[in-house]
Amino acid sequence: MGHDVGDDVLSWIGRILMEHTRVADVPFRIGGEEFAVLCPATSAALVRYVAQRLVDVVGEAKPPGGHELHVTMSAGYGTCPEHGETTESLYNAADQALLKAKRDGRNRVVAPT
Repeated sequence: MGHDVGDDVLSWIGRILMEHTRVADVPFRIGGEEFAVLCPATSAALVRYVAQRLVDVVGEAKPPGGHELHVTMSAGYGTCPEHGETTESLYNAADQALLKAKRDGRNRVVAPT
């Protein structure tokens, strides 16, 4: 449907992330169609819940622009110190979990292994 529709959907997802996270959380776009949410001082169980809620909200919401689109989202996460203690190790844990979510059928949340 073109770059304009893709850009609208990415902006829409960014708004959903902003609207459905806590004030202390920091959602941002990493690049392409990948986003991240920093959730300070949050347990792995709560992060998994938040990620699943965001996946559900995106899957149930109607994208902008009047196009008949069904948008889904996959998520991976990492928590400190369980999955790493540095920015790089946490990012890598979450990224590997995200890749697994996509390989396993998308529209799901996967924890680091």
